Amino acid sequence: CKLCYIVSFSFLKHMRMMKPLALFILILCTIQPNNANDLIRKACIQTPFYTDCIRYLKSYPNIDNSNLNEFVVLMFNIMKIEATATSTKIDKLLAGKSIPRGSRAYDSLVLCAKLYEEIATSDAVRPMESLIRGDPDIAIVAGKDVAGKATQCENNFGGRGSEKTPITVENNDMNHIGVIATGIAELLRYG
Repeated sequence: CKLCYIVSFSFLKHMRMMKPLALFILILCTIQPNNANDLIRKACIQTPFYTDCIRYLKSYPNIDNSNLNEFVVLMFNIMKIEATATSTKIDKLLAGKSIPRGSRAYDSLVLCAKLYEEIATSDAVRPMESLIRGDPDIAIVAGKDVAGKATQCENNFGGRGSEKTPITVENNDMNHIGVIATGIAELLRYG
């Protein structure tokens, strides 16, 4: 911590008798755990997607790393951004000529467009007011709904196992985002 270094070096520079105290303060400040990273790890360990969770939470450097509520808000903001981007991709796929109208893939994309529109305009927005009040219950429900909608979208294509849809990556990411948001919101609820 900067303050610890300033205080300890100030002591070293101006007060020869205070050298042991300054050294002690410097050592104490150096060995203190990084509570922000500990809280991020504590939050992410609650989810089955630990690595993704860490990546999402650390991707926004201006977030208050000591506030679980802000972690959940961040996840819902990411959810909205990703859902909007996926909606745009689906619209382009539907407007293009690579997927024929009336095909199963086309009809599946139409359903997915509806699901991602719901995620972007409702599911990702609905929990915000309750999170501001410190109530994570709506966030828990919304996170589960989003994970389910992403899975529904992927499964609607009728693929088996390793077969990929035009938006498999986006569906998997959205499923992870929903599960991560739920896990952190549950941590808020249960401590």
